[in-house]
Amino acid sequence: MGRCTLTAPRRRRGGRGAEPAWVIFIGTYEFQPAKAEDFKTYWKEFWSTVVAPQEPRLLAFNAYVDADNKRVTVVQVHPDAESMAFHMSLITEHVAKAYGEPRTGRRPPDLRHPGT
Repeated sequence: MGRCTLTAPRRRRGGRGAEPAWVIFIGTYEFQPAKAEDFKTYWKEFWSTVVAPQEPRLLAFNAYVDADNKRVTVVQVHPDAESMAFHMSLITEHVAKAYGEPRTGRRPPDLRHPGT
């Protein structure tokens, strides 16, 4: 089971100095403690072979494993909704390839800023 949070800071209204509409994704996932080391190895390879070469706009992509090796929290910071949407499409393709099955069903959420 996982828990995901998708947030975006609000833009200042009008004028100069408007802040970017970053999209911040925080997801927490559980796994068996025996799998923590496998995850750490996977994460390094996933970052270096999939995410880093294909997502130059991504501002942050981090994973934190808790002290009990039971949960991982993933934190992503995207410059805008388009970057997050691209990431989701990339991950969907990767997961389908990695697990040998197509991922169908729910469409990704509308990634517009909550204030729009």
